[in-house]
Amino acid sequence: MFSKPTVFVAGAGAGVDYNMPLGKDLKENIASKLTASEDPLWQVHMTPMDLMRHQGADQYRALKALIASNMDRAESIDNFLHTHSENQKLVTIGKTAIAYFILEAERGSSFMPRGRDADYFSYLGKATESWLSRFCTMALTGILRSEARTAFEQVTIVTFNYDRCIEMYLVDHIKDYLDIPLETAREIVDSIDIIHVYGKVGKLPWQSGPSSEVEYGAHLSPEQMTAVSKEIRTFTERLEEDNTQQRIDAALGAAELIVFSGFSFGYSNWEFLECSWPGNPKTAIAGLYGVSKPNQENIASRLRDYLHPTGEVTVHTFDKGFLDLLYDYSTFFE
Repeated sequence: MFSKPTVFVAGAGAGVDYNMPLGKDLKENIASKLTASEDPLWQVHMTPMDLMRHQGADQYRALKALIASNMDRAESIDNFLHTHSENQKLVTIGKTAIAYFILEAERGSSFMPRGRDADYFSYLGKATESWLSRFCTMALTGILRSEARTAFEQVTIVTFNYDRCIEMYLVDHIKDYLDIPLETAREIVDSIDIIHVYGKVGKLPWQSGPSSEVEYGAHLSPEQMTAVSKEIRTFTERLEEDNTQQRIDAALGAAELIVFSGFSFGYSNWEFLECSWPGNPKTAIAGLYGVSKPNQENIASRLRDYLHPTGEVTVHTFDKGFLDLLYDYSTFFE
């Protein structure tokens, strides 16, 4: 079990274990979708952008081309939309493309329900350990079945991903391991503090909250896709419209242990890491797989400054994946 307040910060790299795309894959696929001869988003934008008129259709094609031609230049699709946040039509097209591709990626992930039972996914990875399976094992170790609701009380998950893979997997693992009803497992997962920094492609039907209900990997109508795309947030919208920063700030402030993996320490992402009330001294474990030594040293230095104004943060950098991190630093969670 997790015995101290712990924050897990997960980026796109964390999804590799279950066949979700990296940030560069998201950019490439969006560029591909926007330049395809058969436009899967045409019907979505037909009425809002008046595509039956030549002027509207020409503008739509020009904006699609602008997005697609710059995906190889942008740090991320989020950053590109932030740069062009004053062009609402471009942002709308970009967010719709994100929603479309993320739902498609969910369908291709390891957690997509297969076969007749819609609540079961034939996850081949059940035979291969992932960071999520290890995370659940750690949380449930030492927990009585009757105490299951307390297993994740000390944990906050901050994810920069739009998908619902984490929630999907947690339900299945908890249900099977504890041999409890599906609805009970869903209630437990719904109570876990999971923060989607840039929004998500709707809430799963059993989740609480005001978001649109969207089945995992769903095929949506144009009207539904329009509604879901509005729940994707750009960097600008995240700053202006909700309490995401306050929630992250509170979690980081209370945390004693902060773990980063698959996370891009890009320019805009640092904005989320500055604690206004840092609390006690902290330990941070930064998974920096493939990051150069000079950048690792700079990231460690910046983390100390961001997470605590007096630098009371011990930072460990780790040049392997998330699963290895959870094993190699297992005693830090006790």
